[in-house]
Amino acid sequence: MNYREAADLIQIAEPLLADETALREAFRHASKTLHPDAGGDADQFSLLQQAQRLFLRPGERLRSWLEVHQLAGDVRGSLSNDLMDRFIHVAEMVQRAQSLAKESDACRSTLAKALLEKRRNQIREEIATFQADLTTLVSQRCELFPAIADGKINPASAWQTVRDLLFLEKWQAQLREEFARTF
Repeated sequence: MNYREAADLIQIAEPLLADETALREAFRHASKTLHPDAGGDADQFSLLQQAQRLFLRPGERLRSWLEVHQLAGDVRGSLSNDLMDRFIHVAEMVQRAQSLAKESDACRSTLAKALLEKRRNQIREEIATFQADLTTLVSQRCELFPAIADGKINPASAWQTVRDLLFLEKWQAQLREEFARTF
């Protein structure tokens, strides 16, 4: 499914410029008629779900928009400089969380697990703080969408934004997983 097909399905003229709330509302509205339990077609509902996965991930939304507008670029490449330090930080945080999970799994007594609670809470707090930082970075990249759509940002920089967003979204997912694992 490409950008235009997805936009037509949810009846939003320019999803690139829509905020997440507007997109979620459009999906909710479309699902009322397309859901099989509401008399809709299962294939159309499946397409709606594909459109939702496309548009609710800013990196994929921008990537699809660039492709449909035939602005050549590549999702492979380096990260922006401001993300390189965070890359290392994410890796270290994930490693510490996984190490704690292994340690906790190896504990045989409730007391041993309780002794890990302070470290568990520290890791949870670090992950939550870093998640907030990543959310801010995603928002900052999304603020570039109107300038990209207006042609004020060149395609190479737009593709850099895609790469950054894809990494940010990946990191957010990894950290959500590690946060859940610490419980």
